[in-house]
Amino acid sequence: MFLFSKLIAKMQRNQHKHKHFDTDSEPNTTEWVSDHVSSRPWLCIVEDTYINDNFNLYGLSSTVNDYQNALKIIRGHYYDIPSSKSHNELQQSAKTLYGLIHSRYLLTFAGVKEMQKKYEKGIYGYCPRVSCKNQPLLPIGLSPNPGESTVKTFCASCQDIYDADCELDGCYFGPYFPHFFIQALKDEVTFEKPEPTKLSIFGIPIDPNSPINRCQYVHPVTQ
Repeated sequence: MFLFSKLIAKMQRNQHKHKHFDTDSEPNTTEWVSDHVSSRPWLCIVEDTYINDNFNLYGLSSTVNDYQNALKIIRGHYYDIPSSKSHNELQQSAKTLYGLIHSRYLLTFAGVKEMQKKYEKGIYGYCPRVSCKNQPLLPIGLSPNPGESTVKTFCASCQDIYDADCELDGCYFGPYFPHFFIQALKDEVTFEKPEPTKLSIFGIPIDPNSPINRCQYVHPVTQ
């Protein structure tokens, strides 16, 4: 927890240093990344500088099939790929690798700012709970590993997770992004806590311990 707090504080200091950062400008990237993201509005473009830094990719080589050639596709180095390689298999490996890189990129200052723009536009939808008052949702993966689950959505108000109308792999976002996003932008974005539902019959409040009133404790919200 201490390390996480230090990481957030460092990121906020960097945000102050990067006041010139243009949130409306498009980051530099390769043609493959642009094509991949253009048809998937839930994703943001990972900058070339991040992808080209091998430190950011540490540990991914053991997770993705044909890692080296998949990375060449993402970086735009097509001329280095042997012609004997299967195009479809390489493309799938490149998509998986980009998803894993994307989930890490979201835990950076640039990544959070890109996702903030999508969040404010309601790209990921709004919470269906009436008491959350159309709180914009955030994407979340139930697992950091590819192939285990599709992406879900998380509400920062009721702190619940919902199914999403999206077939992207959950590893593109990972299980840590929403909580990092909330901590990083707590001074910029307001996350209201919903009022608990109070049930009554003919105006008479129902005893909190009554079985009929237990529904309000299914998803308790910390006030």
